Amino acid sequence: MAMDMLDKPYVLIVDDIEDNALLLEFILGSDNYVIKCATSVAEAVEIMGEGLPDIILTDITMPDIDGFEFMSMLKNNNRTKDIPIVVISGLDSNDDKQKAFELGAVSFLGKPYDRFEIQNSIGINVKLRRMQQELEEYNKKLNITIEQQFKRIELEQKHILFALANVAEMEIDAKDNRLETLAHNARVLAQSLSFLPKYEDYISEDYLETIEVAALLHDIGRISSKDCDKDKKFEHAERGAKILEGVYSVCSQNRFLNMAIIIARYHHHDFTDSNPDVCQGEDIPLSARIMRVIDDYNSFSNNMEKGDSDDCSKVLAYMREHSGIWYDPEILEVFFKIVNQMH
Repeated sequence: MAMDMLDKPYVLIVDDIEDNALLLEFILGSDNYVIKCATSVAEAVEIMGEGLPDIILTDITMPDIDGFEFMSMLKNNNRTKDIPIVVISGLDSNDDKQKAFELGAVSFLGKPYDRFEIQNSIGINVKLRRMQQELEEYNKKLNITIEQQFKRIELEQKHILFALANVAEMEIDAKDNRLETLAHNARVLAQSLSFLPKYEDYISEDYLETIEVAALLHDIGRISSKDCDKDKKFEHAERGAKILEGVYSVCSQNRFLNMAIIIARYHHHDFTDSNPDVCQGEDIPLSARIMRVIDDYNSFSNNMEKGDSDDCSKVLAYMREHSGIWYDPEILEVFFKIVNQMH
């Protein structure tokens, strides 16, 4: 069993003079502590490999590696940096004390030993260490609980939007809409864009998850409106955004809705438009520019014979003709490179 898991506090004494270590061990008492002694820093490091102590008592003047260097080693190691260190030394200059405290000592006790001072200092610092460990363990458990609750809430948020998307799909009789395919493809394209320097700091894992869910609702505005001519597309796009804004007004904590509203409103906008008052170019949000490519590819693909490579080539050629007109050319080029990954 590792020493840091025992019920009794574990004390490590480091002093090159064995009699000093034995005296400290006697003062502390084996009934109250599990005590191990080391006559050098190298031996102390070897002992700590078997388990970490609750507290370390160290001398300063030792051969090879002195107490100050030992303290620096401990504080620069993530595994040992939080172990309280008590310096017990015959050195009593203010400079020595100041250096010890700067290196992280919690107490500096001089020689000859004062039994009460040693017992009191070790007892208090061990209790503080145990309290700190209990607090850390509590925080770990609390973080796990919070993370589990967050995941549960997020799953519920997704389910709400999945249900809404399914209702919309049934309403518009979109048997070829393949919402799951669209969602998958939007994520794949966004993930591919994340490798470009331009987007590497913008497209995170959170962004990928969000666009995959938000894409499901891109055409929710087509409810009760099956007309798909260009003017009607803008009409149902705005209708969809309004529907989702209504949902957001009562579910503002749903983190997927903001992007869903943006995609619904802007995914039919052309990259270049003759009307200067219309949102265009890179003013169109990235998620909507991604969705424009994916949505059109899905629509065009639905009209070709399944597995017909000639038709597929025609679709891609047609989309390329509209690069920079309908589509962001940079996004379209990435899309062409990964089109074989599309469902």
